[in-house]
Amino acid sequence: MRTTSLAKVSWGHERLRLRRGVALAAWSCAEALWTTPRLDGHSGPLASRLAGWAWRGARWAVGTRRHRALSLAGPAILVSSVLVWVATLRFGWTLVFYSDLGALRPA
Repeated sequence: MRTTSLAKVSWGHERLRLRRGVALAAWSCAEALWTTPRLDGHSGPLASRLAGWAWRGARWAVGTRRHRALSLAGPAILVSSVLVWVATLRFGWTLVFYSDLGALRPA
């Protein structure tokens, strides 16, 4: 009787991990596709918040007078946005594969 209840709990956790992983991977793809082709400056919710926080942090750390240092913040923000998309996509797929423990086997 005890094994059955543990199996039900385990299956519930596996389904939850699967749903969260699929949602996270889909969100990452949607965010990247929402942000990259836009020329008008509007980006996805995650990318715009990340860029805003990073820009405010750079202005706080460097100040508004040092334009050369601030000019490096733009490419750094762009790279950090791409890294966040890749990390969320990878974490989403990790959750998908982790939902079925039989899917991962040692080499």
